[in-house]
Amino acid sequence: MPPMMPGRIRLPVGVEPTCPSEDFEEFIRAFFNSGDLQVRFTARPYEVKGPYYEQHNTEPGDPANPQWETVDQDHPLHDLYRYDAHRSVYVSDSAWLRAGEQWTGVDPEGKPLLRPVTEVQIRQVSPRQHAVDTPGRITTFTWRGDCWYLTQDWTLDPFEGCRWPDECRRLLEYEGQYYRDDED
Repeated sequence: MPPMMPGRIRLPVGVEPTCPSEDFEEFIRAFFNSGDLQVRFTARPYEVKGPYYEQHNTEPGDPANPQWETVDQDHPLHDLYRYDAHRSVYVSDSAWLRAGEQWTGVDPEGKPLLRPVTEVQIRQVSPRQHAVDTPGRITTFTWRGDCWYLTQDWTLDPFEGCRWPDECRRLLEYEGQYYRDDED
């Protein structure tokens, strides 16, 4: 097994995770901090929606192509967000949690890891559905009788609404390296 990143512990193998809470805010804090919960409570399949140009080498905003592409995924979604209980904030982490890993937020000496605070907003869409808004994404969780399950992951399109072609191309130049770093 590869070495673990700081702030993680390995959990006992073979223990099936149970739903940490019916309360969504408690659930999402535990979900963000546990590789096993991310595996167990990601629906199979779940819906992934993102800008068409990200997968098809087309220009953003080009009316000759669809704006969105939706596909079903059949693997767990691992995220880079964590809940830092020491500071009571959501933070960005530098690596995904693998199955069997849990994020503790402390290093081997017991000192808190200082990860950058990130914007995470939780919205109740309906009594059985919540959305987690993070920078550039919306992830939806649905109650399925025994627990909350990740059912949708949508990437937002920063080019949405741009006027083709000039405004879209100017935005592409401005966003530059983030969107086209493979062309250097």
